[in-house]
Amino acid sequence: MLGGIAGIVLSLMLFLWMITQKQKEKKRTKQLLAERARNQRYILIDGKSYPKATFDHVNELYRKSKKNEALEELCQITGLEKIDAKIIIDNWHSYYYI
Repeated sequence: MLGGIAGIVLSLMLFLWMITQKQKEKKRTKQLLAERARNQRYILIDGKSYPKATFDHVNELYRKSKKNEALEELCQITGLEKIDAKIIIDNWHSYYYI
């Protein structure tokens, strides 16, 4: 009986430890993304490098869920076709680190 109780206690402790580790990992990831955003100066799109500030308006539209307007603005800035710009807008977080 004591062995069963000890097993349950150890299982519970392991479970709590795993939850704690996942929370720490999420926090570290969030900190790394924030640092990456602070350090980002240029954005590489279609093999060309642009100053990050060039896309501040696109990012603002994206954050306001105005993806069509963001797509149009991105096309104007980069000269990309709409289909290529849509792929970028759909993955905007990979280009413009917030």
